[in-house]
Formats: sequence, structure tokens, C-alpha cells
Amino acid sequence: MKKILTFKLFEQIYLNDIKPFDSGQSYPKGLRFANRDEALKSIRRLQEMLDKKEIELKDAIIASYIMSQRAKLHKSAKPGIKEGGSIWENYLIQLRQKEKL
Repeated sequence: MKKILTFKLFEQIYLNDIKPFDSGQSYPKGLRFANRDEALKSIRRLQEMLDKKEIELKDAIIASYIMSQRAKLHKSAKPGIKEGGSIWENYLIQLRQKEKL
């Protein structure tokens, strides 16, 4: 069975009670998964932040995981949301492979 972020933990992260990102660093805001285009645009922005060393790899992995889970657990998941979620999951797999290197 796949491990998913529990709703309570997700809610705490989402409401910034728990800050998964290191203090003093900028963290990605405004990431979207509503459809394919918005997911790709958000991934490009996240990748740019990663390339410029604004965030660390682990922070990008956390953000990607949160976005994929939000899309997966969405109450009214339309086909666009499912497609956006699968794009985030694929990007998460790529980031995890980079982490192992």
C-alpha cells in the first residue's frame, strides 16, 4: 500500500503550523494542479527555484509530494485535476531519483 500524507498532517503543513522548509529560505508558493498546463507551469517554477539554489532538493520533494497528494485526495477530482496530479507524481519520481544519486 502506498504511503500517503494523513489529512491531519497535511492540514498542519497547509496551515503553516508545521513548516517543512528550512527557516530563512524561500519556499514555493502558488503551486497548482488544476490541469496539465498549470501543473507544468508550477513544476517549471519549482525547477527554476531548485536550479537557482533558492530551495533544496528535499524541499522540492516535499512540495511535489504535497501537490500530488492534494490532487489525489481532492473531493471533486475532475479529469484535469487527475492529469495534473499524475504530472506531479511523475516529477516526484524524478526528484527522488536525483536524491539517490
